[in-house]
Amino acid sequence: MATEPRGNARYPEGVSMSSYEHLGNGPAATGSSSGWRMRAGLIARCLVCDYYMILDPDTYDTCACGAMNKDPGAGRFGSRLGDDRIEIYRHRP
Repeated sequence: MATEPRGNARYPEGVSMSSYEHLGNGPAATGSSSGWRMRAGLIARCLVCDYYMILDPDTYDTCACGAMNKDPGAGRFGSRLGDDRIEIYRHRP
């Protein structure tokens, strides 16, 4: 179950989360059975700092608290707190 954004939530520029649906937590929610699947249409949320990150496979990003990190050059994405601490969202059709 998705948790409600806190007042200090940081959304990607131009994104309204009301048009997104929660798919679940961890890599399986991205549609992959073996690790994370990066797609620009997905957004990941750090449950520690409430940071929302677009899962574009070509951009680098780190959440506000540093727990969630995306490094496409090294092929890495995840949270130092574990994959289950990342919520995944998809734009509603």
